[in-house]
Amino acid sequence: MLLIDSKTFNPDILYTFDIWKNDFSEINEHSHDFFEISIILSGSVSYTIADESLDLKAKDILLLNPKVIHSEHQKKGTESHQLHIGLTNLALIDCDRDVIPVTHPLLQPEEELKKDFSDAIQRIFTEEAEDDFDSSAMIKAEVMHLILLILRHINKKNKTRPFFLSETQKKHQKIVTETIAYFEKYHTQDISLNDLSNQLYISPTYLSKIFKEITGQTPISYLIQIRIDKAIELLKTKRYSIKKVAELVGYEDAYYFSSLFKKYVGISPKKFKKDKIIK
Repeated sequence: MLLIDSKTFNPDILYTFDIWKNDFSEINEHSHDFFEISIILSGSVSYTIADESLDLKAKDILLLNPKVIHSEHQKKGTESHQLHIGLTNLALIDCDRDVIPVTHPLLQPEEELKKDFSDAIQRIFTEEAEDDFDSSAMIKAEVMHLILLILRHINKKNKTRPFFLSETQKKHQKIVTETIAYFEKYHTQDISLNDLSNQLYISPTYLSKIFKEITGQTPISYLIQIRIDKAIELLKTKRYSIKKVAELVGYEDAYYFSSLFKKYVGISPKKFKKDKIIK
């Protein structure tokens, strides 16, 4: 059974976008470094996943784990409407990070669950269209709802494949999950790696080593990214000055915040606020 810790379950959404395709088109073999959910909203389309050909129809759901090679083929005279959702920081208890260990990538939920999916997807589209100050938070809530519906379906149908992590791997996953949860909760405060490692009863060097092995980033880099993401949401509202946004995400020095923002986003917070560029 797939389990989550409600206190630390907080996936990050890389993107949500829907696309219409008609007549012939192809997307060559590729894979992702993150988890992707692809939902066929209408029509039909063919995928090849790990050398298996799949003819998909409306309401079918694909779960694509990192590194899974797949391609897409829209046949001549057909059309499809698809929703794609990219995710990171997807943490299930005792599972590899950003992985849902299913026996098969294709899910075909029963009618009752299809309606729940359709309702959540419609709310995502509504929020994207309205683009209000709280739309990003609302979209994230709906995406989390979709993930939980998927996990419920997988557990109900017993569609999980065996997943084996050593006790050391489980311990490392737990350390990283708790570190990220701590960052999310206290990102506005002055966070010391020494203080955090003391809470976890490990050394700062050990914490940094484990964190980078699993996430590919240092703890400090990950914390900065969380703060920048929070700043982006605040800047979109146009309610606060740059100085105030800096303070709200944990930086007393607005100039330092601005330099970090430009480094991570590519433009200054002032220009971002003016143009309201969606990340």
